[in-house]
Amino acid sequence: MAIRIPEHLERFVHDQVQAGRYSTEDEVISDALEQLRKHAQPIANSQRSLGAMQDAADQGLRITIAILGHMGSFVSRANPDLCPTVLRLFDSVVTNTANCYSRHII
Repeated sequence: MAIRIPEHLERFVHDQVQAGRYSTEDEVISDALEQLRKHAQPIANSQRSLGAMQDAADQGLRITIAILGHMGSFVSRANPDLCPTVLRLFDSVVTNTANCYSRHII
């Protein structure tokens, strides 16, 4: 494989060999690529973890909304006077959650 790198990087590679840190220029490039690969792996893992956390948060939100909906229908049947309070609570949870999502807090 033949690669072209900018002159300043070519000088850096050459200087690393001249300083005795590496035996060959190939070793410098191989080590640099290995370091890049090691650095990129945790980033990819973090992105997958973040996606899983967002999916879990979405699922939790759907469950919370469903529970509040069931609570609202139960309370309205059991005690119609509490219905406005439950509806305000439901509205508050949904509004606050939507605000958090829009600000990327959750």
